[in-house]
Amino acid sequence: MMRPATGTERAALVLLALGEGHGAPIWNEFDDGEIAQLGEAMARLGTVDATHVGAALSVFSSELSAMAGFIGTPSAAEQLITKVLPEERALAVVERLRRPAGPSPWEKLAGLDDAVIAEYLANEHPQTTALVLSKLPANRAATIIAALPKESAIAALSRLAKLDDADRHAINSLEMVIAQNLIAPNSGPEKTDPTLRIASIFDAIDQRQADALLELWTENEADTAKRVRTLMFTFEDFLQTSPMALQVLLRGVERDLLAVALKGASDGLKIRFMDQMSARAARMLEDQMSARGPMRRKDVLAAQAKIVAMGRELEAAGELTLRPPAEGEAEEMVE
Repeated sequence: MMRPATGTERAALVLLALGEGHGAPIWNEFDDGEIAQLGEAMARLGTVDATHVGAALSVFSSELSAMAGFIGTPSAAEQLITKVLPEERALAVVERLRRPAGPSPWEKLAGLDDAVIAEYLANEHPQTTALVLSKLPANRAATIIAALPKESAIAALSRLAKLDDADRHAINSLEMVIAQNLIAPNSGPEKTDPTLRIASIFDAIDQRQADALLELWTENEADTAKRVRTLMFTFEDFLQTSPMALQVLLRGVERDLLAVALKGASDGLKIRFMDQMSARAARMLEDQMSARGPMRRKDVLAAQAKIVAMGRELEAAGELTLRPPAEGEAEEMVE
């Protein structure tokens, strides 16, 4: 039993039946995405008899009943699209129809890291490098050029200036090479460090429990436990955070939340935070802490964990750095 036709397939049947003479005004009402969908549906139709056409679209059955039928093929779809649309628009739609379903190699390439692309291109022919650079935004192309050996960069730029003359067949072949040798090996789910996830979990639990767990873990897997401890960031670790970073953090922290979190902090950390405030704001914070009196430990730890999480989010967004650079990793400064 034949499955019912979809809406797109019924529309494709109508447009094929109308042809270029009657269908052109209708085609002009569609955007490029809709036209591509209709073209793909036409290409999949195969042989369609008049009975099926009449059943799918009864409003046209009397007009189509005299037809022997027609065949929906990729070439038929392309021929009709090129006749009813302006040349530039038709070429873009036809190119989309001709390529396999899914993102193009260049769309996939845009998702790769610049360092991965630069490493691959360092050993490639300048013509390949020029083509890849032509498909990337200027800022990304600049990053890749800067990472290439100077001779390779100059050779690629020279060919980039003449790329308009590139043969379409040669470009298609080059796309296949890049897809196989650059995109495929570097695509797939992003690899993440599981110990970073574990460290985030330890950040959010009671410090004494975390220390006890890590101590037991160290007995069995010392290296992993050590890495987790290194990646952890507790509320007391804000002592290591620079004054400027703390000021960025404090802009988004409610004073009531900070007052609760500091109830369980060391005197040194309390002073560290208050030093980043005005004298009046620091006095008000002290008053808030005193007014609260004794508090449950779990409430204090929850407030601390929330502020640590806020710091982590700001660090991930590049707005601050929680820890100073490790020894030998000092950031490059510019006068």
